[in-house]
Amino acid sequence: MPTVVSAQFTAKLTGRIPTVLRGWRGWAVVAAVWVVLTALMPRVAPLHYLALLALAVATQLLPTLAVYDLPRPVPRARYWIAVWSLIFFASDVLQRGISEWMGSNLWFYSVANPFEDAALLMAYSYWQVRPVMRLAFRTAIPLLAIVTLAIAIYYGEVNTFKAISSPFRLLLLTTASAFTLIVRTAGEQDRIWDRDWLWTSLGVILYYAAYVVVDPVSRALGSENLELLKLVYVVKAAVDVVAYLMVWKGMRCPVEPLSPYTSAPS
Repeated sequence: MPTVVSAQFTAKLTGRIPTVLRGWRGWAVVAAVWVVLTALMPRVAPLHYLALLALAVATQLLPTLAVYDLPRPVPRARYWIAVWSLIFFASDVLQRGISEWMGSNLWFYSVANPFEDAALLMAYSYWQVRPVMRLAFRTAIPLLAIVTLAIAIYYGEVNTFKAISSPFRLLLLTTASAFTLIVRTAGEQDRIWDRDWLWTSLGVILYYAAYVVVDPVSRALGSENLELLKLVYVVKAAVDVVAYLMVWKGMRCPVEPLSPYTSAPS
């Protein structure tokens, strides 16, 4: 009898735990990474600024950890979102390391961005309702990389702030996310707030829409306005945290029944 009462009490207590706190192992990993990154950050800004920048990087792991906890097989769209999130995390860590060792790290974006974009567009290809759009998203992967690099080379932005090539790239990615959000929303009849593509798209749109202005503003401010330049990246870091929490929310939504745009391997 005491065992039954204890089990009932535990079940009630667990049911009252906010959903956001479940999957505590992922939060533990993110917290540990956040502390380490904050400690390793060069002391070029106040500690609370550095802590926010480090949090923005650590939060990028949340979608990957959420997908890792899903039962197998993992929907292909979520698998590629996990890859995208992990690439983002690794890219940001490497960028900070390169900045410490070599000074300028702006050239690294030309290397990392095509991999990030490929993973994201591949994920969105699985969320397309029509096969022709799935093919279009996958075809866009090499085209976007080639055109973006060509613009960067033409305007001499390979090793500097990408005031032209970056907004071009980000606007296309934002448009792809918004297109998917609109098309899928129009085709849904109920439970829209339980859809992975909804929360992921909202997070991606927020992330890239904010990022569109970072390179042009950074280039305009230049090194002579260092404090304002730091503030730009701190504000962007706060937006990034919210955006990745949205994507994380999407990765924790109930898995939809098998369909051509959720789990099929094509």
